[in-house]
Amino acid sequence: MIRIEILRRHFGSGMALMVLFIGIALHVAVASDPTDVVVIPTQFDQDRFFAVPTTQDGKTLRMIADTGGGMFIFDDAARRLDLKVVGVNFDDYKGLACTLPAFADGKGIPTPQVQMQDGVFPVAPAPVRRNLSWFTDDTDGILGEPWFAGRVWTFDYVDQRLLLYLGGAPKPSEKAHRVEMGLRKPESPARVPSYPRIQASIAGETLDMLLATGSSVAINAEALKEMGEGPAIRATSLISNSVFDRWKKEHPDWRVVSNAEQDSGEPMIEVPKVTVGGFDVGPVWFTQRPDSNFRDHFSEWMDKPVEGAIGSNALRGMRVTLDYSNRVAWFEKP
Repeated sequence: MIRIEILRRHFGSGMALMVLFIGIALHVAVASDPTDVVVIPTQFDQDRFFAVPTTQDGKTLRMIADTGGGMFIFDDAARRLDLKVVGVNFDDYKGLACTLPAFADGKGIPTPQVQMQDGVFPVAPAPVRRNLSWFTDDTDGILGEPWFAGRVWTFDYVDQRLLLYLGGAPKPSEKAHRVEMGLRKPESPARVPSYPRIQASIAGETLDMLLATGSSVAINAEALKEMGEGPAIRATSLISNSVFDRWKKEHPDWRVVSNAEQDSGEPMIEVPKVTVGGFDVGPVWFTQRPDSNFRDHFSEWMDKPVEGAIGSNALRGMRVTLDYSNRVAWFEKP
């Protein structure tokens, strides 16, 4: 999930909104098997899925799959692929854009079901990469909310696969738990964002949370020593600072690492047990975010206000199927 303040600072309000929830067309070839299941070409890195489509001339993109993010490609990645970057001036977007290349047969990524004018893909300028510390040089951009909207997906954290179902939702396993997935309902003919909301129970309290499969943190060296084993850049869950402060007060035995995140200095807290999708998981690290990130921004684009985000670090060991059409999620823990 991209931090809202970074988008507004570098894109302006129009670009920030577009990056977060405008749908974009991708012209690609996707192979499917007889069961109408597409296995997205991916790399699995620290509990997160990165789509790695290959162009017809053999070049590969690496884009994080984030249900809680927007969509863009970094300008340096566009240059590496020899894509023509131009300025555009549409009613809903003013900024840099390009058209993505054709992908090799069977090695592409699916086209979003909604399109932006002329099928352009937004391009994020260099300052955005510099301010997104969890984006390493080998990450080319984000495939976010518009990419997932209206479809059925499985994030298989067991076999490390990302699946798209073209023929509708698969039959759930007998072990799977069904939960309602909150999505904002259309209020006009215009497309509305499809940021998924689920509930998580922590210390007897039920919280409404954004489901953000790409939410990540870059941890500084001193904090990493305090936290113990693990990579510096990893998946994280997020929580508003008000709830963070309350957890610290009510649960003094929970581990807290101050000045944990690179650049921002945001602290992290280790929650011993989180109940999500009907399963108990944990411990789960949460990174603090300002209240406004959720209460003033994401809540505006969701069906209910949220207090944070459940990231992939809370989903490891599960298979999570998101049925956007029917507003249902299935959680399975083999």
